[in-house]
Amino acid sequence: MPVRAFFKWAARNRIVLYNPASEIELPKVEHRLPKPPLTAAEAEQVLAMPDLKSPIGVRDRAMLEVLYSTGIRRAELAHLAVFDLDVARRTLLIRQGKGSKDRMVPIGERALAWVDRYLSPSTPGRRRR
Repeated sequence: MPVRAFFKWAARNRIVLYNPASEIELPKVEHRLPKPPLTAAEAEQVLAMPDLKSPIGVRDRAMLEVLYSTGIRRAELAHLAVFDLDVARRTLLIRQGKGSKDRMVPIGERALAWVDRYLSPSTPGRRRR
């Protein structure tokens, strides 16, 4: 491709009389599907990794559940606020996501339960606000 671009530039700037690379046919690039996602058993293994005896472990589990349930990006998760979650509608508002656009995504019951458990003042080690 760089050779074709060079000759196109050279012909446009009259360094060469014509573009000899214009007739070259490049082989088609094979588009493969991405690797398959985790199986359900593998996903459960990942979700079970945090230590649920500590508030950090409960937080991590809630974050993993939200990521798995919604498919949002890591950076989007980092910018979430509590009021972005609409429990009644089971949706999550993503503010300024990819392309600086806001969007609503559905969130599953299981992820909501873990977020509720994390936000609950009765979580061991959590301070009341």
